[in-house]
Amino acid sequence: MAKALVASLGNVTQATAKCDIDRTTHYLWLNTDPDYKAFCEDLPELEVDFYETALRKLIQSGNAVATIFALKCKGKDRDWIDHPDITPGVNILNLNAPLTEIEKDDLLQELGGLPKPVKEVKVLEANDGNNSSQENKG
Repeated sequence: MAKALVASLGNVTQATAKCDIDRTTHYLWLNTDPDYKAFCEDLPELEVDFYETALRKLIQSGNAVATIFALKCKGKDRDWIDHPDITPGVNILNLNAPLTEIEKDDLLQELGGLPKPVKEVKVLEANDGNNSSQENKG
């Protein structure tokens, strides 16, 4: 039964079915055998070990989502946490939404207006050494 519990990560229904015994037998052993009870109490740790191993494999394969998940769990002291700056009743900014006219006006005012368009572009040619401009050569 112990091997079946390990293989099923502590799932009693799967383990008892594999051993062809009734679930009540498992609970009888759990209540009467201190060694069996101690073994069963360690099964949740085995399950976590299984998940951690699977997560490490995903990270090693380059899975970005798994890497970020692990950092959010283990890297909290390095600020790898979500910062939901959400106030109830306040709309959240949608960065993909187009700006409204009011938002555009506010942004333009904050930026000091639109840049002035360039009306004329003067093309300068290479200096011939006497510091005279192209306009004086004609």
